[in-house]
Amino acid sequence: MAASDQSDASGIRHVLFDADGVIQTIPGGWYAAMEPYLGERAREFLHGTWKDEKPTLAGQGDYLPLLAARLIEYEVSVPVEEVYRAVWHRIEPSIESLDLVRALRASGYGVHLGTNQERHRAAHMRTVLGYDALFDASCYSCDLGVMKPDPGFFAAAARRIGAEPTSILFIDDSARNVEGARAAGLAAEQWDLQQRHEVLLALLAGHGVVAGHSGRRSAVNAARPADDGAIEFRTAVPGQLDDVLSVLDDAAAWLQDGGVVQWPSRFEPSWVEGALRRGETWLVRVGETISATVTLDHADSAWDGLPGRALYVHRMAVRRQAAGLGGAVLAWAEGVARGRGCEALRLDCVASNARLRGYYEAAGFVHCGDVTVAGAPGQRLDDGPVTVVSRYELRLR
Repeated sequence: MAASDQSDASGIRHVLFDADGVIQTIPGGWYAAMEPYLGERAREFLHGTWKDEKPTLAGQGDYLPLLAARLIEYEVSVPVEEVYRAVWHRIEPSIESLDLVRALRASGYGVHLGTNQERHRAAHMRTVLGYDALFDASCYSCDLGVMKPDPGFFAAAARRIGAEPTSILFIDDSARNVEGARAAGLAAEQWDLQQRHEVLLALLAGHGVVAGHSGRRSAVNAARPADDGAIEFRTAVPGQLDDVLSVLDDAAAWLQDGGVVQWPSRFEPSWVEGALRRGETWLVRVGETISATVTLDHADSAWDGLPGRALYVHRMAVRRQAAGLGGAVLAWAEGVARGRGCEALRLDCVASNARLRGYYEAAGFVHCGDVTVAGAPGQRLDDGPVTVVSRYELRLR
């Protein structure tokens, strides 16, 4: 029986995944992440600030001022933005879970995210981690106005998905959340990342949800090979011009299809040949698959007159099959900039691209004003059509 046939027989056509503990984890745990700032008081602090956070999980108020007040109470002098970024953004997606999401989607299931988050962490997950591109529907408690385990969360999620509750299978690491989902009419199972993924596959199969092998291989091919999903950055050489252009054109076509004015429909070889000759362009491989490209250099006319030694990011593009890789590329670029003794990592985007601007802001970049540059989007020329771009900077010192 094909996977789609099994779905019809069981009635399950959608899978709704929790985030923390199922799709992603905090390396070392929350307490370890907070210990550099509070030592042995980290546990006490976190339980207190989590109580402060609860209303914001349902979209009521802003969490950062509450966290700032709690840090002051505990005599932590580090800026709240730095602590938040170091602890709340300390997220490691599970490669196996992401592979499963892609495989289920390739097999015809609707796959969605259902999670309790306040708006700042939700924005980071949506953009920097690429979850909006990975999941069909994103159900964040701060957007729905209600949080798990309230059955109202699951009723709202079903409306957002556009499906009957009985057609949705929910996976969560909390027994209370599983009970809430079942009370709302969803099928639900408890599972967490401390268990093997084979256990999760068996739970899914128990509801007739099976990702076919062929669908899984095609879904993950550009994101992670079967044997090794390591991310590797290699300097591109002039003979790899076609590889670079292929990734750029793939991203450009996706932007155009979405009505986003950021790049031309195709890149001219002359636009990237100089950077290739200078060794400024990298190809990003996941296993043996070329999944992204990025160019880094030490000058950009759009930033003329601003002080400080900086590294500039240009032509960063990720294939759609590897959605979510952009965060890793930016993190790598930050490491390169630090290694070269730079004070900042800088980049820009077309000012009208609100979604990309939000992506950079969620990644910690600060808007440094808009300027007009010559050349078509994706170019830098002395004359020609003009484009208004927004400049963004990530301070490293």
